[in-house]
Amino acid sequence: MDEAVDTTVQENVEDKFIECLYGTLQKSANSRITALQNIQRALQKKHIRGFLWDRKETMTDKILRCLKKGKSNEQAVAAACLSLVALQLGPEAKAVFTSCKTYMTTLLTDNTT
Repeated sequence: MDEAVDTTVQENVEDKFIECLYGTLQKSANSRITALQNIQRALQKKHIRGFLWDRKETMTDKILRCLKKGKSNEQAVAAACLSLVALQLGPEAKAVFTSCKTYMTTLLTDNTT
């Protein structure tokens, strides 16, 4: 019975995570930031490495969009999410960062803000 409860809890976490992931596509910056903050909290509370690995391209795309589209608040939360993804994925995170490297370098060296 405990295993069934654990499975249900895991499925709920994954469903909410996917919902937040697609929340990063909202037009409103506040909605995107809220979605990113929820992703950040989920990544801080729950280890979901396998789940993230299966969705690493989608995850990277959504976070990179927030980094490109957002202002400083959104970019900060998106960067924090990217860091947490890297921590969860471990050595396999190299592929994630390789796809984000060019933009992250540009963002870090931008002196306009």
